[in-house]
Amino acid sequence: MSGYVFSCFMSFVLLILAIELILNSLLIREVRVYEEVLRCYRRRLLLTITTTKDHTYEVNIPLLVIITVLVGIIGSAYGIGGASILSPILMGPMGLSAYVISGPTLIVTFIVSMIGVILYTYLGYPPNIINGAFMGLGGMVGIYLGTITQRRLPERHIKLMVALITAIMGLYSMPCVSRI
Repeated sequence: MSGYVFSCFMSFVLLILAIELILNSLLIREVRVYEEVLRCYRRRLLLTITTTKDHTYEVNIPLLVIITVLVGIIGSAYGIGGASILSPILMGPMGLSAYVISGPTLIVTFIVSMIGVILYTYLGYPPNIINGAFMGLGGMVGIYLGTITQRRLPERHIKLMVALITAIMGLYSMPCVSRI
């Protein structure tokens, strides 16, 4: 029963994030093209990010820490990388650019994956190395292709793609859909 409730909860969260991203991308007046982070610095409880296109983003550090802890708990319980939940949150409700968050979420995914492998091994659930290696190889190819593609797409299209993938994950998380 608890697995059913958790699946329903995750479906709800992912579908809400997908709707937020769709609305956010449709309401963007300015079409942003690829931008790089020029400067990132901390000022009291804010992280300020300046890009090559003169955009400035401010992130509340305590809020970001709370969100990442919650995403870590949900991601590990759900068995997926936290970046697949974190990216829609950062792009949707927090209003960050897809170009700004792509690098940091990849680093987070790598670090958290290594910690997960160590913890699961320590707890007596060692990962299947062969399976993980093949998935990692596929992920590396996907990261390479995604990086090339990202530079050529407007942010609106990237947000819509992330929204679509998030919606598919949300729909698949529904207990009635995942049994089909």
